[in-house]
Amino acid sequence: MAVYGNNNDTTVYRVPTGVRLFGFFGRALAGDDTLNMLAATDRIQELNIYDTANGKRLAHYLLDQAVIAARFLPQRKQLLVFTASQHVYRIDLSKLSSED
Repeated sequence: MAVYGNNNDTTVYRVPTGVRLFGFFGRALAGDDTLNMLAATDRIQELNIYDTANGKRLAHYLLDQAVIAARFLPQRKQLLVFTASQHVYRIDLSKLSSED
């Protein structure tokens, strides 16, 4: 579970235990348990992808306009990202790993 705070910060908790996993500046957009990933935005055009197991940032992208929404497609190992300019970005997640 991702809880958005008053200071543009988000804290991620494990639901069954209530244990705090990690925190970051910004707002969570989408998450997927099968991929252990969370997509978030901090600044208006930025997109970050985090590993939910350890909180490590796996990727950082600067897009054309404000990030509006994101959705994981776990079966394809992709992330779809929609921006204010009505562009849809398809991000390949197969090469992202927390071991890098």
